Amino acid sequence: MNTNDYTIRLERSEDFREVENLVRESFWNVYRPGCSEHFVIHVLRNDPAFVKELDFVMEQGGMLIGQNMFMRTVINADDGRVIPVLTMGPIGITPKLKRRCYGKKLLDYSLEKAADMGFGAVLFEGNIGFYGHSGFSYAREFGIRYHDLPEGADDSFFLCKELISGYLDDVTGVYQTPQGYYVNDADVEEFDKAFPPKEKLRLPGQITIAPRSYRDEDYEAVCDFLIELNRKDGMHINWNWARFEWMMEHPEFDRDARNSIGLWWAGDGIIGAAIYDMYFGEAFCGALPEYEELYPEILGYAYRELKDDSGLAIAINRENTAEIRAAELAGFRQTDQKETIMALSLDRDFSSLLPEGLQLREMDQIADREALEWLFWQGFDHGDDREAFERSLDHIPHVRRHFNKSLSLSAADPSGEAVSHCSLWFHPDTDYAYVEPVCTIPAYRGKGISSALLSEAFSRAKALGVKMAYVISDLPFYEKLGFETVQHYSFYRKV
Repeated sequence: MNTNDYTIRLERSEDFREVENLVRESFWNVYRPGCSEHFVIHVLRNDPAFVKELDFVMEQGGMLIGQNMFMRTVINADDGRVIPVLTMGPIGITPKLKRRCYGKKLLDYSLEKAADMGFGAVLFEGNIGFYGHSGFSYAREFGIRYHDLPEGADDSFFLCKELISGYLDDVTGVYQTPQGYYVNDADVEEFDKAFPPKEKLRLPGQITIAPRSYRDEDYEAVCDFLIELNRKDGMHINWNWARFEWMMEHPEFDRDARNSIGLWWAGDGIIGAAIYDMYFGEAFCGALPEYEELYPEILGYAYRELKDDSGLAIAINRENTAEIRAAELAGFRQTDQKETIMALSLDRDFSSLLPEGLQLREMDQIADREALEWLFWQGFDHGDDREAFERSLDHIPHVRRHFNKSLSLSAADPSGEAVSHCSLWFHPDTDYAYVEPVCTIPAYRGKGISSALLSEAFSRAKALGVKMAYVISDLPFYEKLGFETVQHYSFYRKV
Protein backbone atom coordinates (compact mmCIF):
# COMPACT_ATOMS: atom_id res chain seq x y z
CA MET A 1 0.00 0.00 0.00
CA ASN A 2 1.45 3.36 -1.08
CA THR A 3 0.29 6.84 -0.17
CA ASN A 4 2.00 10.21 -0.36
CA ASP A 5 2.78 9.91 3.36
CA TYR A 6 3.71 6.27 4.00
CA THR A 7 4.11 2.80 2.53
CA ILE A 8 2.94 -0.51 4.01
CA ARG A 9 4.80 -3.57 2.76
CA LEU A 10 5.91 -7.03 3.91
CA GLU A 11 8.86 -7.23 6.25
CA ARG A 12 12.17 -8.34 4.71
CA SER A 13 15.04 -10.14 6.45
CA GLU A 14 17.21 -7.03 6.25
CA ASP A 15 14.53 -5.21 8.27
CA PHE A 16 14.67 -7.57 11.25
CA ARG A 17 16.98 -5.71 13.62
CA GLU A 18 15.51 -2.30 12.74
CA VAL A 19 12.00 -3.65 13.40
CA GLU A 20 13.07 -5.17 16.71
CA ASN A 21 14.56 -1.85 17.77
CA LEU A 22 11.41 -0.01 16.66
CA VAL A 23 9.27 -2.36 18.73
CA ARG A 24 11.60 -1.99 21.71
CA GLU A 25 11.28 1.78 21.54
CA SER A 26 7.52 1.56 21.10
CA PHE A 27 6.88 -0.74 24.09
CA TRP A 28 9.62 0.27 26.53
CA ASN A 29 8.13 0.87 30.01
CA VAL A 30 4.59 0.84 28.58
CA TYR A 31 3.16 -2.39 30.05
CA ARG A 32 5.99 -3.28 32.42
CA PRO A 33 9.45 -1.99 33.37
CA GLY A 34 11.41 -2.46 30.15
CA CYS A 35 9.71 -4.73 27.62
CA SER A 36 9.85 -8.16 26.01
CA GLU A 37 8.00 -7.50 22.75
CA HIS A 38 11.16 -7.05 20.66
CA PHE A 39 12.32 -10.52 21.72
CA VAL A 40 8.84 -11.96 21.15
CA ILE A 41 9.00 -10.81 17.51
CA HIS A 42 12.46 -12.31 17.18
CA VAL A 43 11.12 -15.67 18.41
CA LEU A 44 7.82 -15.66 16.52
CA ARG A 45 9.41 -15.32 13.08
CA ASN A 46 10.66 -18.91 13.46
CA ASP A 47 7.41 -20.27 14.90
CA PRO A 48 5.39 -22.66 12.67
CA ALA A 49 2.27 -20.61 13.48
CA PHE A 50 3.82 -17.41 12.07
CA VAL A 51 1.99 -16.04 8.98
CA LYS A 52 4.76 -14.47 6.91
CA GLU A 53 2.22 -13.21 4.36
CA LEU A 54 0.79 -10.98 7.11
CA ASP A 55 4.07 -9.64 8.51
CA PHE A 56 3.85 -5.94 7.70
CA VAL A 57 6.00 -2.87 8.21
CA MET A 58 5.07 0.78 7.71
CA GLU A 59 7.68 3.01 6.08
CA GLN A 60 7.95 6.76 5.81
CA GLY A 61 10.75 8.68 4.12
CA GLY A 62 12.93 5.58 3.98
CA MET A 63 12.52 4.92 7.73
CA LEU A 64 10.46 2.19 9.37
CA ILE A 65 7.79 3.71 11.59
CA GLY A 66 5.49 0.78 12.38
CA GLN A 67 4.92 -2.97 12.20
CA ASN A 68 2.24 -5.62 12.73
CA MET A 69 2.25 -9.41 12.52
CA PHE A 70 -0.19 -12.34 12.83
CA MET A 71 -0.06 -15.91 14.15
CA ARG A 72 -2.32 -18.88 13.55
CA THR A 73 -4.03 -20.31 16.61
CA VAL A 74 -7.29 -22.07 17.56
CA ILE A 75 -10.43 -22.00 19.65
CA ASN A 76 -11.07 -25.30 21.41
CA ALA A 77 -14.84 -25.33 21.05
CA ASP A 78 -17.05 -26.73 23.78
CA ASP A 79 -18.57 -29.19 21.31
CA GLY A 80 -15.15 -30.68 20.49
CA ARG A 81 -14.42 -28.78 17.30
CA VAL A 82 -11.12 -26.98 16.76
CA ILE A 83 -11.79 -23.59 15.16
CA PRO A 84 -8.81 -21.99 13.34
CA VAL A 85 -8.39 -18.27 14.01
CA LEU A 86 -5.67 -15.65 14.05
CA THR A 87 -4.07 -13.70 16.81
CA MET A 88 -2.18 -10.50 16.27
CA GLY A 89 0.78 -8.50 17.46
CA PRO A 90 2.89 -7.06 18.72
CA ILE A 91 1.78 -4.04 16.72
CA GLY A 92 3.85 -0.92 17.26
CA ILE A 93 4.40 2.62 16.01
CA THR A 94 7.55 4.62 16.64
CA PRO A 95 6.93 6.76 19.77
CA LYS A 96 7.23 10.17 18.05
CA LEU A 97 4.37 9.29 15.66
CA LYS A 98 1.94 7.73 18.15
CA ARG A 99 -1.58 9.16 18.40
CA ARG A 100 -1.44 10.43 14.80
CA CYS A 101 -3.61 7.63 13.31
CA TYR A 102 -0.71 5.65 11.84
CA GLY A 103 -1.48 2.72 14.13
CA LYS A 104 -5.10 2.53 13.00
CA LYS A 105 -4.12 2.78 9.33
CA LEU A 106 -1.64 -0.07 9.72
CA LEU A 107 -4.16 -2.11 11.70
CA ASP A 108 -7.01 -1.66 9.25
CA TYR A 109 -4.80 -2.49 6.27
CA SER A 110 -3.42 -5.66 7.86
CA LEU A 111 -6.90 -6.83 8.92
CA GLU A 112 -8.14 -6.32 5.37
CA LYS A 113 -5.29 -8.48 4.03
CA ALA A 114 -6.02 -11.17 6.61
CA ALA A 115 -9.65 -11.24 5.46
CA ASP A 116 -8.50 -11.47 1.83
CA MET A 117 -6.54 -14.62 2.75
CA GLY A 118 -9.72 -16.23 4.09
CA PHE A 119 -9.11 -16.07 7.80
CA GLY A 120 -12.36 -15.96 9.78
CA ALA A 121 -11.56 -14.12 13.01
CA VAL A 122 -8.83 -12.41 15.03
CA LEU A 123 -8.60 -12.68 18.82
CA PHE A 124 -5.97 -11.05 21.00
CA GLU A 125 -5.28 -9.00 24.12
CA GLY A 126 -5.74 -5.24 23.74
CA ASN A 127 -7.47 -2.01 24.76
CA ILE A 128 -11.05 -1.74 23.53
CA GLY A 129 -10.71 2.05 23.56
CA PHE A 130 -8.33 1.85 20.61
CA TYR A 131 -9.19 -1.41 18.87
CA GLY A 132 -12.93 -0.83 19.09
CA HIS A 133 -12.53 1.82 16.38
CA SER A 134 -11.43 -0.97 14.02
CA GLY A 135 -14.39 -3.23 14.76
CA PHE A 136 -13.16 -5.26 17.73
CA SER A 137 -15.55 -6.25 20.51
CA TYR A 138 -15.15 -8.10 23.79
CA ALA A 139 -14.54 -11.79 23.02
CA ARG A 140 -17.09 -12.76 25.66
CA GLU A 141 -19.79 -11.36 23.35
CA PHE A 142 -18.92 -14.18 20.95
CA GLY A 143 -18.93 -16.82 23.69
CA ILE A 144 -15.15 -17.18 23.60
CA ARG A 145 -13.20 -17.52 26.87
CA TYR A 146 -9.56 -16.74 27.53
CA HIS A 147 -7.49 -19.77 28.52
CA ASP A 148 -6.61 -20.17 32.22
CA LEU A 149 -8.66 -17.14 33.27
CA PRO A 150 -10.60 -17.90 36.49
CA GLU A 151 -14.37 -17.70 36.22
CA GLY A 152 -15.59 -14.21 37.03
CA ALA A 153 -12.18 -12.58 36.48
CA ASP A 154 -11.87 -9.39 34.44
CA ASP A 155 -11.68 -10.33 30.75
CA SER A 156 -12.07 -6.84 29.28
CA PHE A 157 -8.58 -7.12 27.76
CA PHE A 158 -9.63 -10.06 25.56
CA LEU A 159 -10.94 -8.84 22.18
CA CYS A 160 -12.34 -10.37 19.01
CA LYS A 161 -13.19 -9.30 15.47
CA GLU A 162 -14.86 -11.47 12.88
CA LEU A 163 -13.24 -11.15 9.45
CA ILE A 164 -15.96 -13.31 7.92
CA SER A 165 -19.41 -12.34 9.13
CA GLY A 166 -20.99 -15.16 11.17
CA TYR A 167 -17.73 -17.14 11.37
CA LEU A 168 -18.15 -17.63 15.11
CA ASP A 169 -21.90 -18.25 15.09
CA ASP A 170 -22.74 -21.26 17.26
CA VAL A 171 -19.17 -21.39 18.56
CA THR A 172 -18.35 -21.23 22.26
CA GLY A 173 -15.04 -22.32 23.64
CA VAL A 174 -11.56 -21.48 24.88
CA TYR A 175 -8.99 -19.46 22.95
CA GLN A 176 -5.39 -20.65 23.05
CA THR A 177 -2.45 -18.22 22.90
CA PRO A 178 0.36 -19.62 20.70
CA GLN A 179 3.24 -20.87 22.82
CA GLY A 180 5.69 -18.63 20.99
CA TYR A 181 4.40 -15.63 22.93
CA TYR A 182 5.59 -17.13 26.23
CA VAL A 183 9.22 -16.09 26.56
CA ASN A 184 11.58 -16.46 29.47
CA ASP A 185 12.64 -13.27 31.25
CA ALA A 186 16.26 -14.44 31.38
CA ASP A 187 16.26 -14.91 27.60
CA VAL A 188 14.76 -11.44 27.18
CA GLU A 189 17.50 -9.93 29.35
CA GLU A 190 20.21 -11.67 27.36
CA PHE A 191 18.70 -10.62 24.03
CA ASP A 192 18.32 -7.03 25.22
CA LYS A 193 22.08 -6.71 25.79
CA ALA A 194 22.50 -6.33 22.01
CA PHE A 195 20.56 -3.02 22.09
CA PRO A 196 21.50 0.40 23.49
CA PRO A 197 21.03 0.60 27.30
CA LYS A 198 17.69 1.98 28.52
CA GLU A 199 16.39 2.55 32.04
CA LYS A 200 13.57 0.34 33.26
CA LEU A 201 10.90 2.24 35.16
CA ARG A 202 7.80 1.26 37.09
CA LEU A 203 5.18 3.74 35.88
CA PRO A 204 1.49 4.35 36.62
CA GLY A 205 -0.83 2.59 34.18
CA GLN A 206 1.37 -0.44 33.55
CA ILE A 207 -0.53 -3.71 33.34
CA THR A 208 -1.24 -5.64 36.52
CA ILE A 209 -0.60 -9.33 35.95
CA ALA A 210 -3.63 -11.48 36.75
CA PRO A 211 -3.19 -14.60 38.91
CA ARG A 212 -3.99 -18.10 37.77
CA SER A 213 -5.10 -20.99 39.98
CA TYR A 214 -2.58 -23.71 40.71
CA ARG A 215 -2.73 -26.88 38.61
CA ASP A 216 -0.81 -30.08 39.25
CA GLU A 217 1.34 -29.49 36.17
CA ASP A 218 2.58 -26.24 37.79
CA TYR A 219 4.49 -28.17 40.47
CA GLU A 220 7.94 -27.74 38.92
CA ALA A 221 7.28 -24.09 38.07
CA VAL A 222 6.44 -23.40 41.74
CA CYS A 223 9.67 -25.07 42.85
CA ASP A 224 11.60 -23.04 40.26
CA PHE A 225 9.95 -19.83 41.51
CA LEU A 226 10.82 -20.54 45.15
CA ILE A 227 14.41 -21.37 44.17
CA GLU A 228 14.70 -18.15 42.17
CA LEU A 229 13.08 -16.07 44.92
CA ASN A 230 15.59 -17.28 47.47
CA ARG A 231 18.48 -16.85 45.06
CA LYS A 232 17.55 -13.21 44.55
CA ASP A 233 16.11 -12.43 47.98
CA GLY A 234 17.30 -14.41 50.98
CA MET A 235 14.49 -13.08 53.16
CA HIS A 236 12.09 -15.89 52.18
CA ILE A 237 14.20 -18.93 53.03
CA ASN A 238 11.50 -19.98 55.50
CA TRP A 239 9.46 -20.80 52.39
CA ASN A 240 11.74 -22.66 50.02
CA TRP A 241 11.10 -25.31 47.39
CA ALA A 242 11.68 -28.12 49.90
CA ARG A 243 9.04 -26.84 52.30
CA PHE A 244 6.61 -26.79 49.39
CA GLU A 245 7.48 -30.35 48.34
CA TRP A 246 7.30 -31.64 51.90
CA MET A 247 3.95 -29.95 52.46
CA MET A 248 2.31 -31.13 49.23
CA GLU A 249 2.45 -34.77 50.32
CA HIS A 250 2.08 -34.26 54.06
CA PRO A 251 -0.83 -36.17 55.65
CA GLU A 252 -2.26 -32.94 57.08
CA PHE A 253 -2.12 -31.02 53.79
CA ASP A 254 -5.57 -30.12 52.45
CA ARG A 255 -5.09 -31.39 48.89
CA ASP A 256 -8.69 -30.69 47.90
CA ALA A 257 -8.06 -26.95 48.20
CA ARG A 258 -4.82 -26.78 46.19
CA ASN A 259 -6.51 -25.05 43.24
CA SER A 260 -6.96 -22.08 45.57
CA ILE A 261 -3.22 -21.42 45.40
CA GLY A 262 -2.70 -18.29 43.31
CA LEU A 263 0.17 -17.96 40.84
CA TRP A 264 1.26 -14.85 38.94
CA TRP A 265 3.04 -15.56 35.66
CA ALA A 266 5.25 -13.63 33.25
CA GLY A 267 6.01 -15.60 30.12
CA ASP A 268 6.57 -19.22 31.11
CA GLY A 269 7.71 -18.50 34.66
CA ILE A 270 6.02 -17.73 37.97
CA ILE A 271 6.84 -14.30 39.40
CA GLY A 272 4.56 -14.32 42.46
CA ALA A 273 2.57 -16.76 44.57
CA ALA A 274 0.05 -17.05 47.41
CA ILE A 275 0.24 -20.55 48.95
CA TYR A 276 -1.70 -21.74 51.99
CA ASP A 277 0.34 -23.56 54.64
CA MET A 278 -1.18 -27.05 55.03
CA TYR A 279 -4.71 -25.64 55.29
CA PHE A 280 -6.47 -22.31 55.14
CA GLY A 281 -5.67 -19.71 57.79
CA GLU A 282 -1.91 -19.36 57.23
CA ALA A 283 -0.20 -18.58 53.94
CA PHE A 284 3.01 -17.64 52.21
CA CYS A 285 2.99 -14.57 49.96
CA GLY A 286 5.93 -13.58 47.81
CA ALA A 287 7.05 -12.00 44.54
CA LEU A 288 10.37 -11.83 42.74
CA PRO A 289 12.18 -8.57 43.63
CA GLU A 290 11.69 -7.08 40.16
CA TYR A 291 7.92 -7.56 40.61
CA GLU A 292 7.70 -6.41 44.22
CA GLU A 293 4.88 -4.02 43.30
CA LEU A 294 2.65 -7.12 42.99
CA TYR A 295 3.00 -7.93 46.69
CA PRO A 296 -0.06 -5.93 47.87
CA GLU A 297 -2.18 -7.64 45.20
CA ILE A 298 -0.85 -11.05 46.26
CA LEU A 299 -1.69 -10.24 49.88
CA GLY A 300 -5.22 -9.25 48.88
CA TYR A 301 -5.71 -12.48 46.94
CA ALA A 302 -4.43 -14.54 49.88
CA TYR A 303 -6.82 -12.86 52.28
CA ARG A 304 -9.81 -13.35 49.96
CA GLU A 305 -9.07 -16.92 48.96
CA LEU A 306 -6.96 -18.53 51.73
CA LYS A 307 -8.36 -17.27 55.03
CA ASP A 308 -10.36 -19.37 57.49
CA ASP A 309 -12.96 -18.30 60.05
CA SER A 310 -10.30 -16.57 62.15
CA GLY A 311 -8.77 -14.70 59.21
CA LEU A 312 -5.31 -15.10 57.69
CA ALA A 313 -1.78 -15.06 59.13
CA ILE A 314 1.44 -14.62 57.16
CA ALA A 315 5.06 -14.81 58.30
CA ILE A 316 7.22 -11.85 57.27
CA ASN A 317 10.95 -11.45 57.78
CA ARG A 318 11.57 -8.75 60.39
CA GLU A 319 14.09 -7.08 58.06
CA ASN A 320 11.63 -6.92 55.15
CA THR A 321 10.27 -3.44 55.78
CA ALA A 322 8.53 -3.24 52.39
CA GLU A 323 6.40 -6.35 53.02
CA ILE A 324 5.69 -5.29 56.61
CA ARG A 325 4.49 -1.90 55.40
CA ALA A 326 2.31 -3.48 52.70
CA ALA A 327 0.78 -5.88 55.22
CA GLU A 328 0.02 -3.10 57.67
CA LEU A 329 -1.58 -0.98 54.96
CA ALA A 330 -3.73 -3.99 54.06
CA GLY A 331 -5.00 -4.29 57.63
CA PHE A 332 -2.68 -7.02 58.95
CA ARG A 333 -1.40 -6.62 62.50
CA GLN A 334 1.65 -8.16 64.16
CA THR A 335 1.00 -11.03 66.58
CA ASP A 336 3.13 -12.80 69.18
CA GLN A 337 3.59 -15.81 66.89
CA LYS A 338 7.14 -16.13 65.58
CA GLU A 339 9.28 -18.33 63.34
CA THR A 340 13.06 -18.67 63.52
CA ILE A 341 15.51 -19.82 60.86
CA MET A 342 18.82 -21.35 61.95
CA ALA A 343 21.71 -22.10 59.62
CA LEU A 344 24.80 -24.28 59.68
CA SER A 345 27.75 -23.90 57.35
CA LEU A 346 28.96 -27.25 56.01
CA ASP A 347 32.55 -26.07 55.61
CA ARG A 348 33.82 -28.51 58.26
CA ASP A 349 34.05 -32.25 58.83
CA PHE A 350 31.32 -34.15 60.69
CA SER A 351 31.51 -37.15 63.02
CA SER A 352 28.64 -39.62 62.75
CA LEU A 353 29.13 -42.61 65.05
CA LEU A 354 25.85 -44.28 66.05
CA PRO A 355 25.44 -45.91 69.48
CA GLU A 356 26.28 -49.60 69.62
CA GLY A 357 23.51 -51.90 68.41
CA LEU A 358 22.03 -49.43 65.93
CA GLN A 359 22.54 -49.53 62.19
CA LEU A 360 22.37 -46.77 59.61
CA ARG A 361 19.58 -47.23 57.08
CA GLU A 362 18.53 -45.18 54.05
CA MET A 363 14.75 -44.89 53.89
CA ASP A 364 12.63 -44.10 50.87
CA GLN A 365 9.82 -41.70 51.72
CA ILE A 366 7.50 -43.54 49.35
CA ALA A 367 8.49 -47.22 49.52
CA ASP A 368 9.12 -47.03 53.28
CA ARG A 369 6.32 -44.61 54.04
CA GLU A 370 4.42 -46.78 56.54
CA ALA A 371 7.57 -47.52 58.54
CA LEU A 372 8.47 -43.85 58.55
CA GLU A 373 4.98 -42.74 59.52
CA TRP A 374 5.03 -45.17 62.44
CA LEU A 375 8.35 -43.70 63.54
CA PHE A 376 6.98 -40.15 63.18
CA TRP A 377 3.84 -41.14 65.12
CA GLN A 378 5.95 -42.20 68.09
CA GLY A 379 8.70 -39.61 67.63
CA PHE A 380 6.24 -36.72 67.65
CA ASP A 381 4.60 -38.03 70.82
CA HIS A 382 1.34 -39.54 69.56
CA GLY A 383 1.97 -42.65 71.66
CA ASP A 384 2.75 -46.27 70.85
CA ASP A 385 -0.74 -47.59 70.09
CA ARG A 386 -0.19 -49.36 66.76
CA GLU A 387 -3.90 -49.80 66.10
CA ALA A 388 -4.59 -46.11 66.61
CA PHE A 389 -1.74 -45.33 64.24
CA GLU A 390 -3.03 -47.68 61.55
CA ARG A 391 -6.50 -46.12 61.76
CA SER A 392 -4.88 -42.73 61.06
CA LEU A 393 -2.81 -44.00 58.14
CA ASP A 394 -4.99 -42.87 55.26
CA HIS A 395 -2.51 -41.04 53.04
CA ILE A 396 0.45 -42.55 51.20
CA PRO A 397 2.50 -40.02 49.18
CA HIS A 398 2.70 -40.82 45.48
CA VAL A 399 5.36 -38.30 44.50
CA ARG A 400 8.60 -36.90 45.88
CA ARG A 401 9.96 -35.40 42.71
CA HIS A 402 13.29 -34.20 44.06
CA PHE A 403 13.76 -36.73 46.84
CA ASN A 404 17.30 -38.00 47.42
CA LYS A 405 17.23 -41.28 49.32
CA SER A 406 20.87 -40.91 50.37
CA LEU A 407 19.86 -37.91 52.51
CA SER A 408 16.94 -39.70 54.22
CA LEU A 409 18.60 -41.55 57.09
CA SER A 410 17.31 -43.65 59.96
CA ALA A 411 18.85 -45.56 62.82
CA ALA A 412 17.42 -49.08 63.07
CA ASP A 413 17.40 -51.28 66.16
CA PRO A 414 18.56 -54.94 66.04
CA SER A 415 15.10 -56.01 64.82
CA GLY A 416 15.36 -53.63 61.87
CA GLU A 417 12.75 -51.15 63.13
CA ALA A 418 13.61 -47.48 62.67
CA VAL A 419 13.88 -45.61 65.98
CA SER A 420 15.26 -42.25 64.81
CA HIS A 421 15.24 -40.36 61.53
CA CYS A 422 16.36 -37.21 59.75
CA SER A 423 15.89 -35.97 56.20
CA LEU A 424 17.70 -33.30 54.22
CA TRP A 425 16.11 -31.85 51.12
CA PHE A 426 18.48 -30.77 48.37
CA HIS A 427 17.87 -29.52 44.84
CA PRO A 428 20.83 -29.43 42.43
CA ASP A 429 19.88 -25.88 41.38
CA THR A 430 20.64 -24.65 44.92
CA ASP A 431 23.60 -24.77 47.31
CA TYR A 432 21.63 -25.32 50.52
CA ALA A 433 19.75 -28.14 52.24
CA TYR A 434 16.55 -27.96 54.25
CA VAL A 435 16.26 -30.06 57.43
CA GLU A 436 12.81 -31.69 57.82
CA PRO A 437 11.95 -33.77 59.84
CA VAL A 438 14.16 -34.90 62.75
CA CYS A 439 12.71 -37.17 65.43
CA THR A 440 13.49 -40.05 67.77
CA ILE A 441 11.07 -42.32 69.60
CA PRO A 442 10.97 -41.68 73.40
CA ALA A 443 12.82 -44.84 74.48
CA TYR A 444 15.90 -43.88 72.45
CA ARG A 445 16.16 -40.18 73.22
CA GLY A 446 19.20 -38.65 74.90
CA LYS A 447 21.65 -41.07 73.28
CA GLY A 448 23.00 -38.76 70.55
CA ILE A 449 21.27 -40.67 67.74
CA SER A 450 19.72 -37.68 65.96
CA SER A 451 23.03 -35.80 66.14
CA ALA A 452 24.86 -38.73 64.57
CA LEU A 453 22.26 -39.08 61.81
CA LEU A 454 22.38 -35.38 61.00
CA SER A 455 26.17 -35.40 60.94
CA GLU A 456 26.16 -38.25 58.44
CA ALA A 457 23.54 -36.46 56.35
CA PHE A 458 25.58 -33.24 56.41
CA SER A 459 28.69 -35.12 55.26
CA ARG A 460 26.75 -36.61 52.34
CA ALA A 461 25.18 -33.26 51.46
CA LYS A 462 28.57 -31.55 51.52
CA ALA A 463 29.82 -34.11 48.99
CA LEU A 464 26.91 -33.11 46.72
CA GLY A 465 27.94 -29.45 46.81
CA VAL A 466 25.73 -28.22 49.64
CA LYS A 467 27.26 -25.25 51.46
CA MET A 468 24.57 -24.43 54.05
CA ALA A 469 21.83 -26.24 55.94
CA TYR A 470 18.70 -24.45 57.16
CA VAL A 471 16.11 -25.48 59.72
CA ILE A 472 12.98 -23.78 61.01
CA SER A 473 13.61 -24.03 64.74
CA ASP A 474 15.02 -22.27 67.79
CA LEU A 475 15.74 -25.43 69.82
CA PRO A 476 18.98 -25.67 71.84
CA PHE A 477 19.52 -29.07 70.16
CA TYR A 478 20.48 -27.33 66.93
CA GLU A 479 22.68 -24.79 68.71
CA LYS A 480 24.72 -27.69 70.13
CA LEU A 481 25.25 -28.91 66.57
CA GLY A 482 26.63 -25.52 65.57
CA PHE A 483 23.52 -23.92 64.07
CA GLU A 484 23.16 -20.17 64.47
CA THR A 485 20.03 -18.04 64.26
CA VAL A 486 20.10 -16.10 60.99
CA GLN A 487 16.54 -14.88 60.43
CA HIS A 488 13.48 -14.00 62.50
CA TYR A 489 9.93 -13.91 61.19
CA SER A 490 6.87 -12.37 62.81
CA PHE A 491 3.32 -13.41 61.95
CA TYR A 492 0.89 -10.75 60.84
CA ARG A 493 -2.82 -11.51 61.01
CA LYS A 494 -5.90 -9.96 59.48
CA VAL A 495 -9.23 -11.04 60.92
